[in-house]
Amino acid sequence: MTAPSLLPQQDARLRRDRLEVLTALIGGPEFDPVLRGGVLKIPPTHPVYPWSCTVVDCVRPRWQRYAMCSVHAEQWQETEARGMSRA
Repeated sequence: MTAPSLLPQQDARLRRDRLEVLTALIGGPEFDPVLRGGVLKIPPTHPVYPWSCTVVDCVRPRWQRYAMCSVHAEQWQETEARGMSRA
């Protein structure tokens, strides 16, 4: 005789149904193709997940809250402190 379990048992169908829904969503036309597959390779200028410095020909990644790398962000802070604008 087995003792009743105090932990709720998850229905195997529920897990399968969730996987089917997730697979259908990932295969849908609205899902970003960059996020499909095994290894994610997000381009530096991705419209939602950009990670590169916005300064032309700079290959460094963005830094914290700025859209620039740490070097260009520091240069911008110094320039802004002198009263200059981005324009």
